[in-house]
Amino acid sequence: MIEDLDKIINKPFLTPIDLAKFFSISTPTVYRLVDQRVIKFYKIGGSLRFKKEDVLAYLDNVQVNVISK
Repeated sequence: MIEDLDKIINKPFLTPIDLAKFFSISTPTVYRLVDQRVIKFYKIGGSLRFKKEDVLAYLDNVQVNVISK
């Protein structure tokens, strides 16, 4: 499973299915993120693609920090 994720994230562009696998979410959820313009995407020849750098930046933006006491 980890090897599959390594193959996915090492692609220059990810498909919606790749992104769903990488995030462990459903494909409709990926399309919802796109519809809401929450994650950057590219439309190439009618197909959605996501740049690896944009995916990693998105993860940085949605990270929730730890509350320290």
